[in-house]
Amino acid sequence: MKAPYGFVEDDVHWLVARLFKRGDLAFTVNGVSVNQNNKTEEEMIDFITKKAFVEKLLMEERIRVNEKDKKAVRDIMKELFATSSSAEDEDSIMKNFQRYAQNMINEILRLEAEYKNHAYPGEKVLTEGKRLLQEAMQIQSPLEFFQQVSKKQDDFYDFAEDFEPVKTFFRRATEDLCQSS
Repeated sequence: MKAPYGFVEDDVHWLVARLFKRGDLAFTVNGVSVNQNNKTEEEMIDFITKKAFVEKLLMEERIRVNEKDKKAVRDIMKELFATSSSAEDEDSIMKNFQRYAQNMINEILRLEAEYKNHAYPGEKVLTEGKRLLQEAMQIQSPLEFFQQVSKKQDDFYDFAEDFEPVKTFFRRATEDLCQSS
């Protein structure tokens, strides 16, 4: 009989899944962090239950994100994206932040196209903001994500403050163009 003694294999799978879902366990498969943002539920179930993943799945106790970093990310979301995250778990907050960041990057790319023909003000703001958001998008580990975003909190606030006038400029330019046509 193998460990854990007295437990049916399905019970062990259920316990592992429960601990993962609750955030007490972290999974790594082939050196890549696995979380609810980058894998589907079916893939995560396969990692836990399929024999093919026994050697590939690394489980370790997950280090919790401290409340100060969580609050910093929520505050940045409120300031930068004009939204708040009602989610409590780290994976959901991170997923929401990255979704809003991707939308903002798309908006920045649209605005950057305007600079090809004219020398409008604020190009540096867009470039720096895009870089800042892309750096946050690259991070897959929730602990690292919250630490990095919290560490760059002032940069995010500065970008939020500087980005608003640039958006307003282009919105007004578009309105003026539409009215003059």
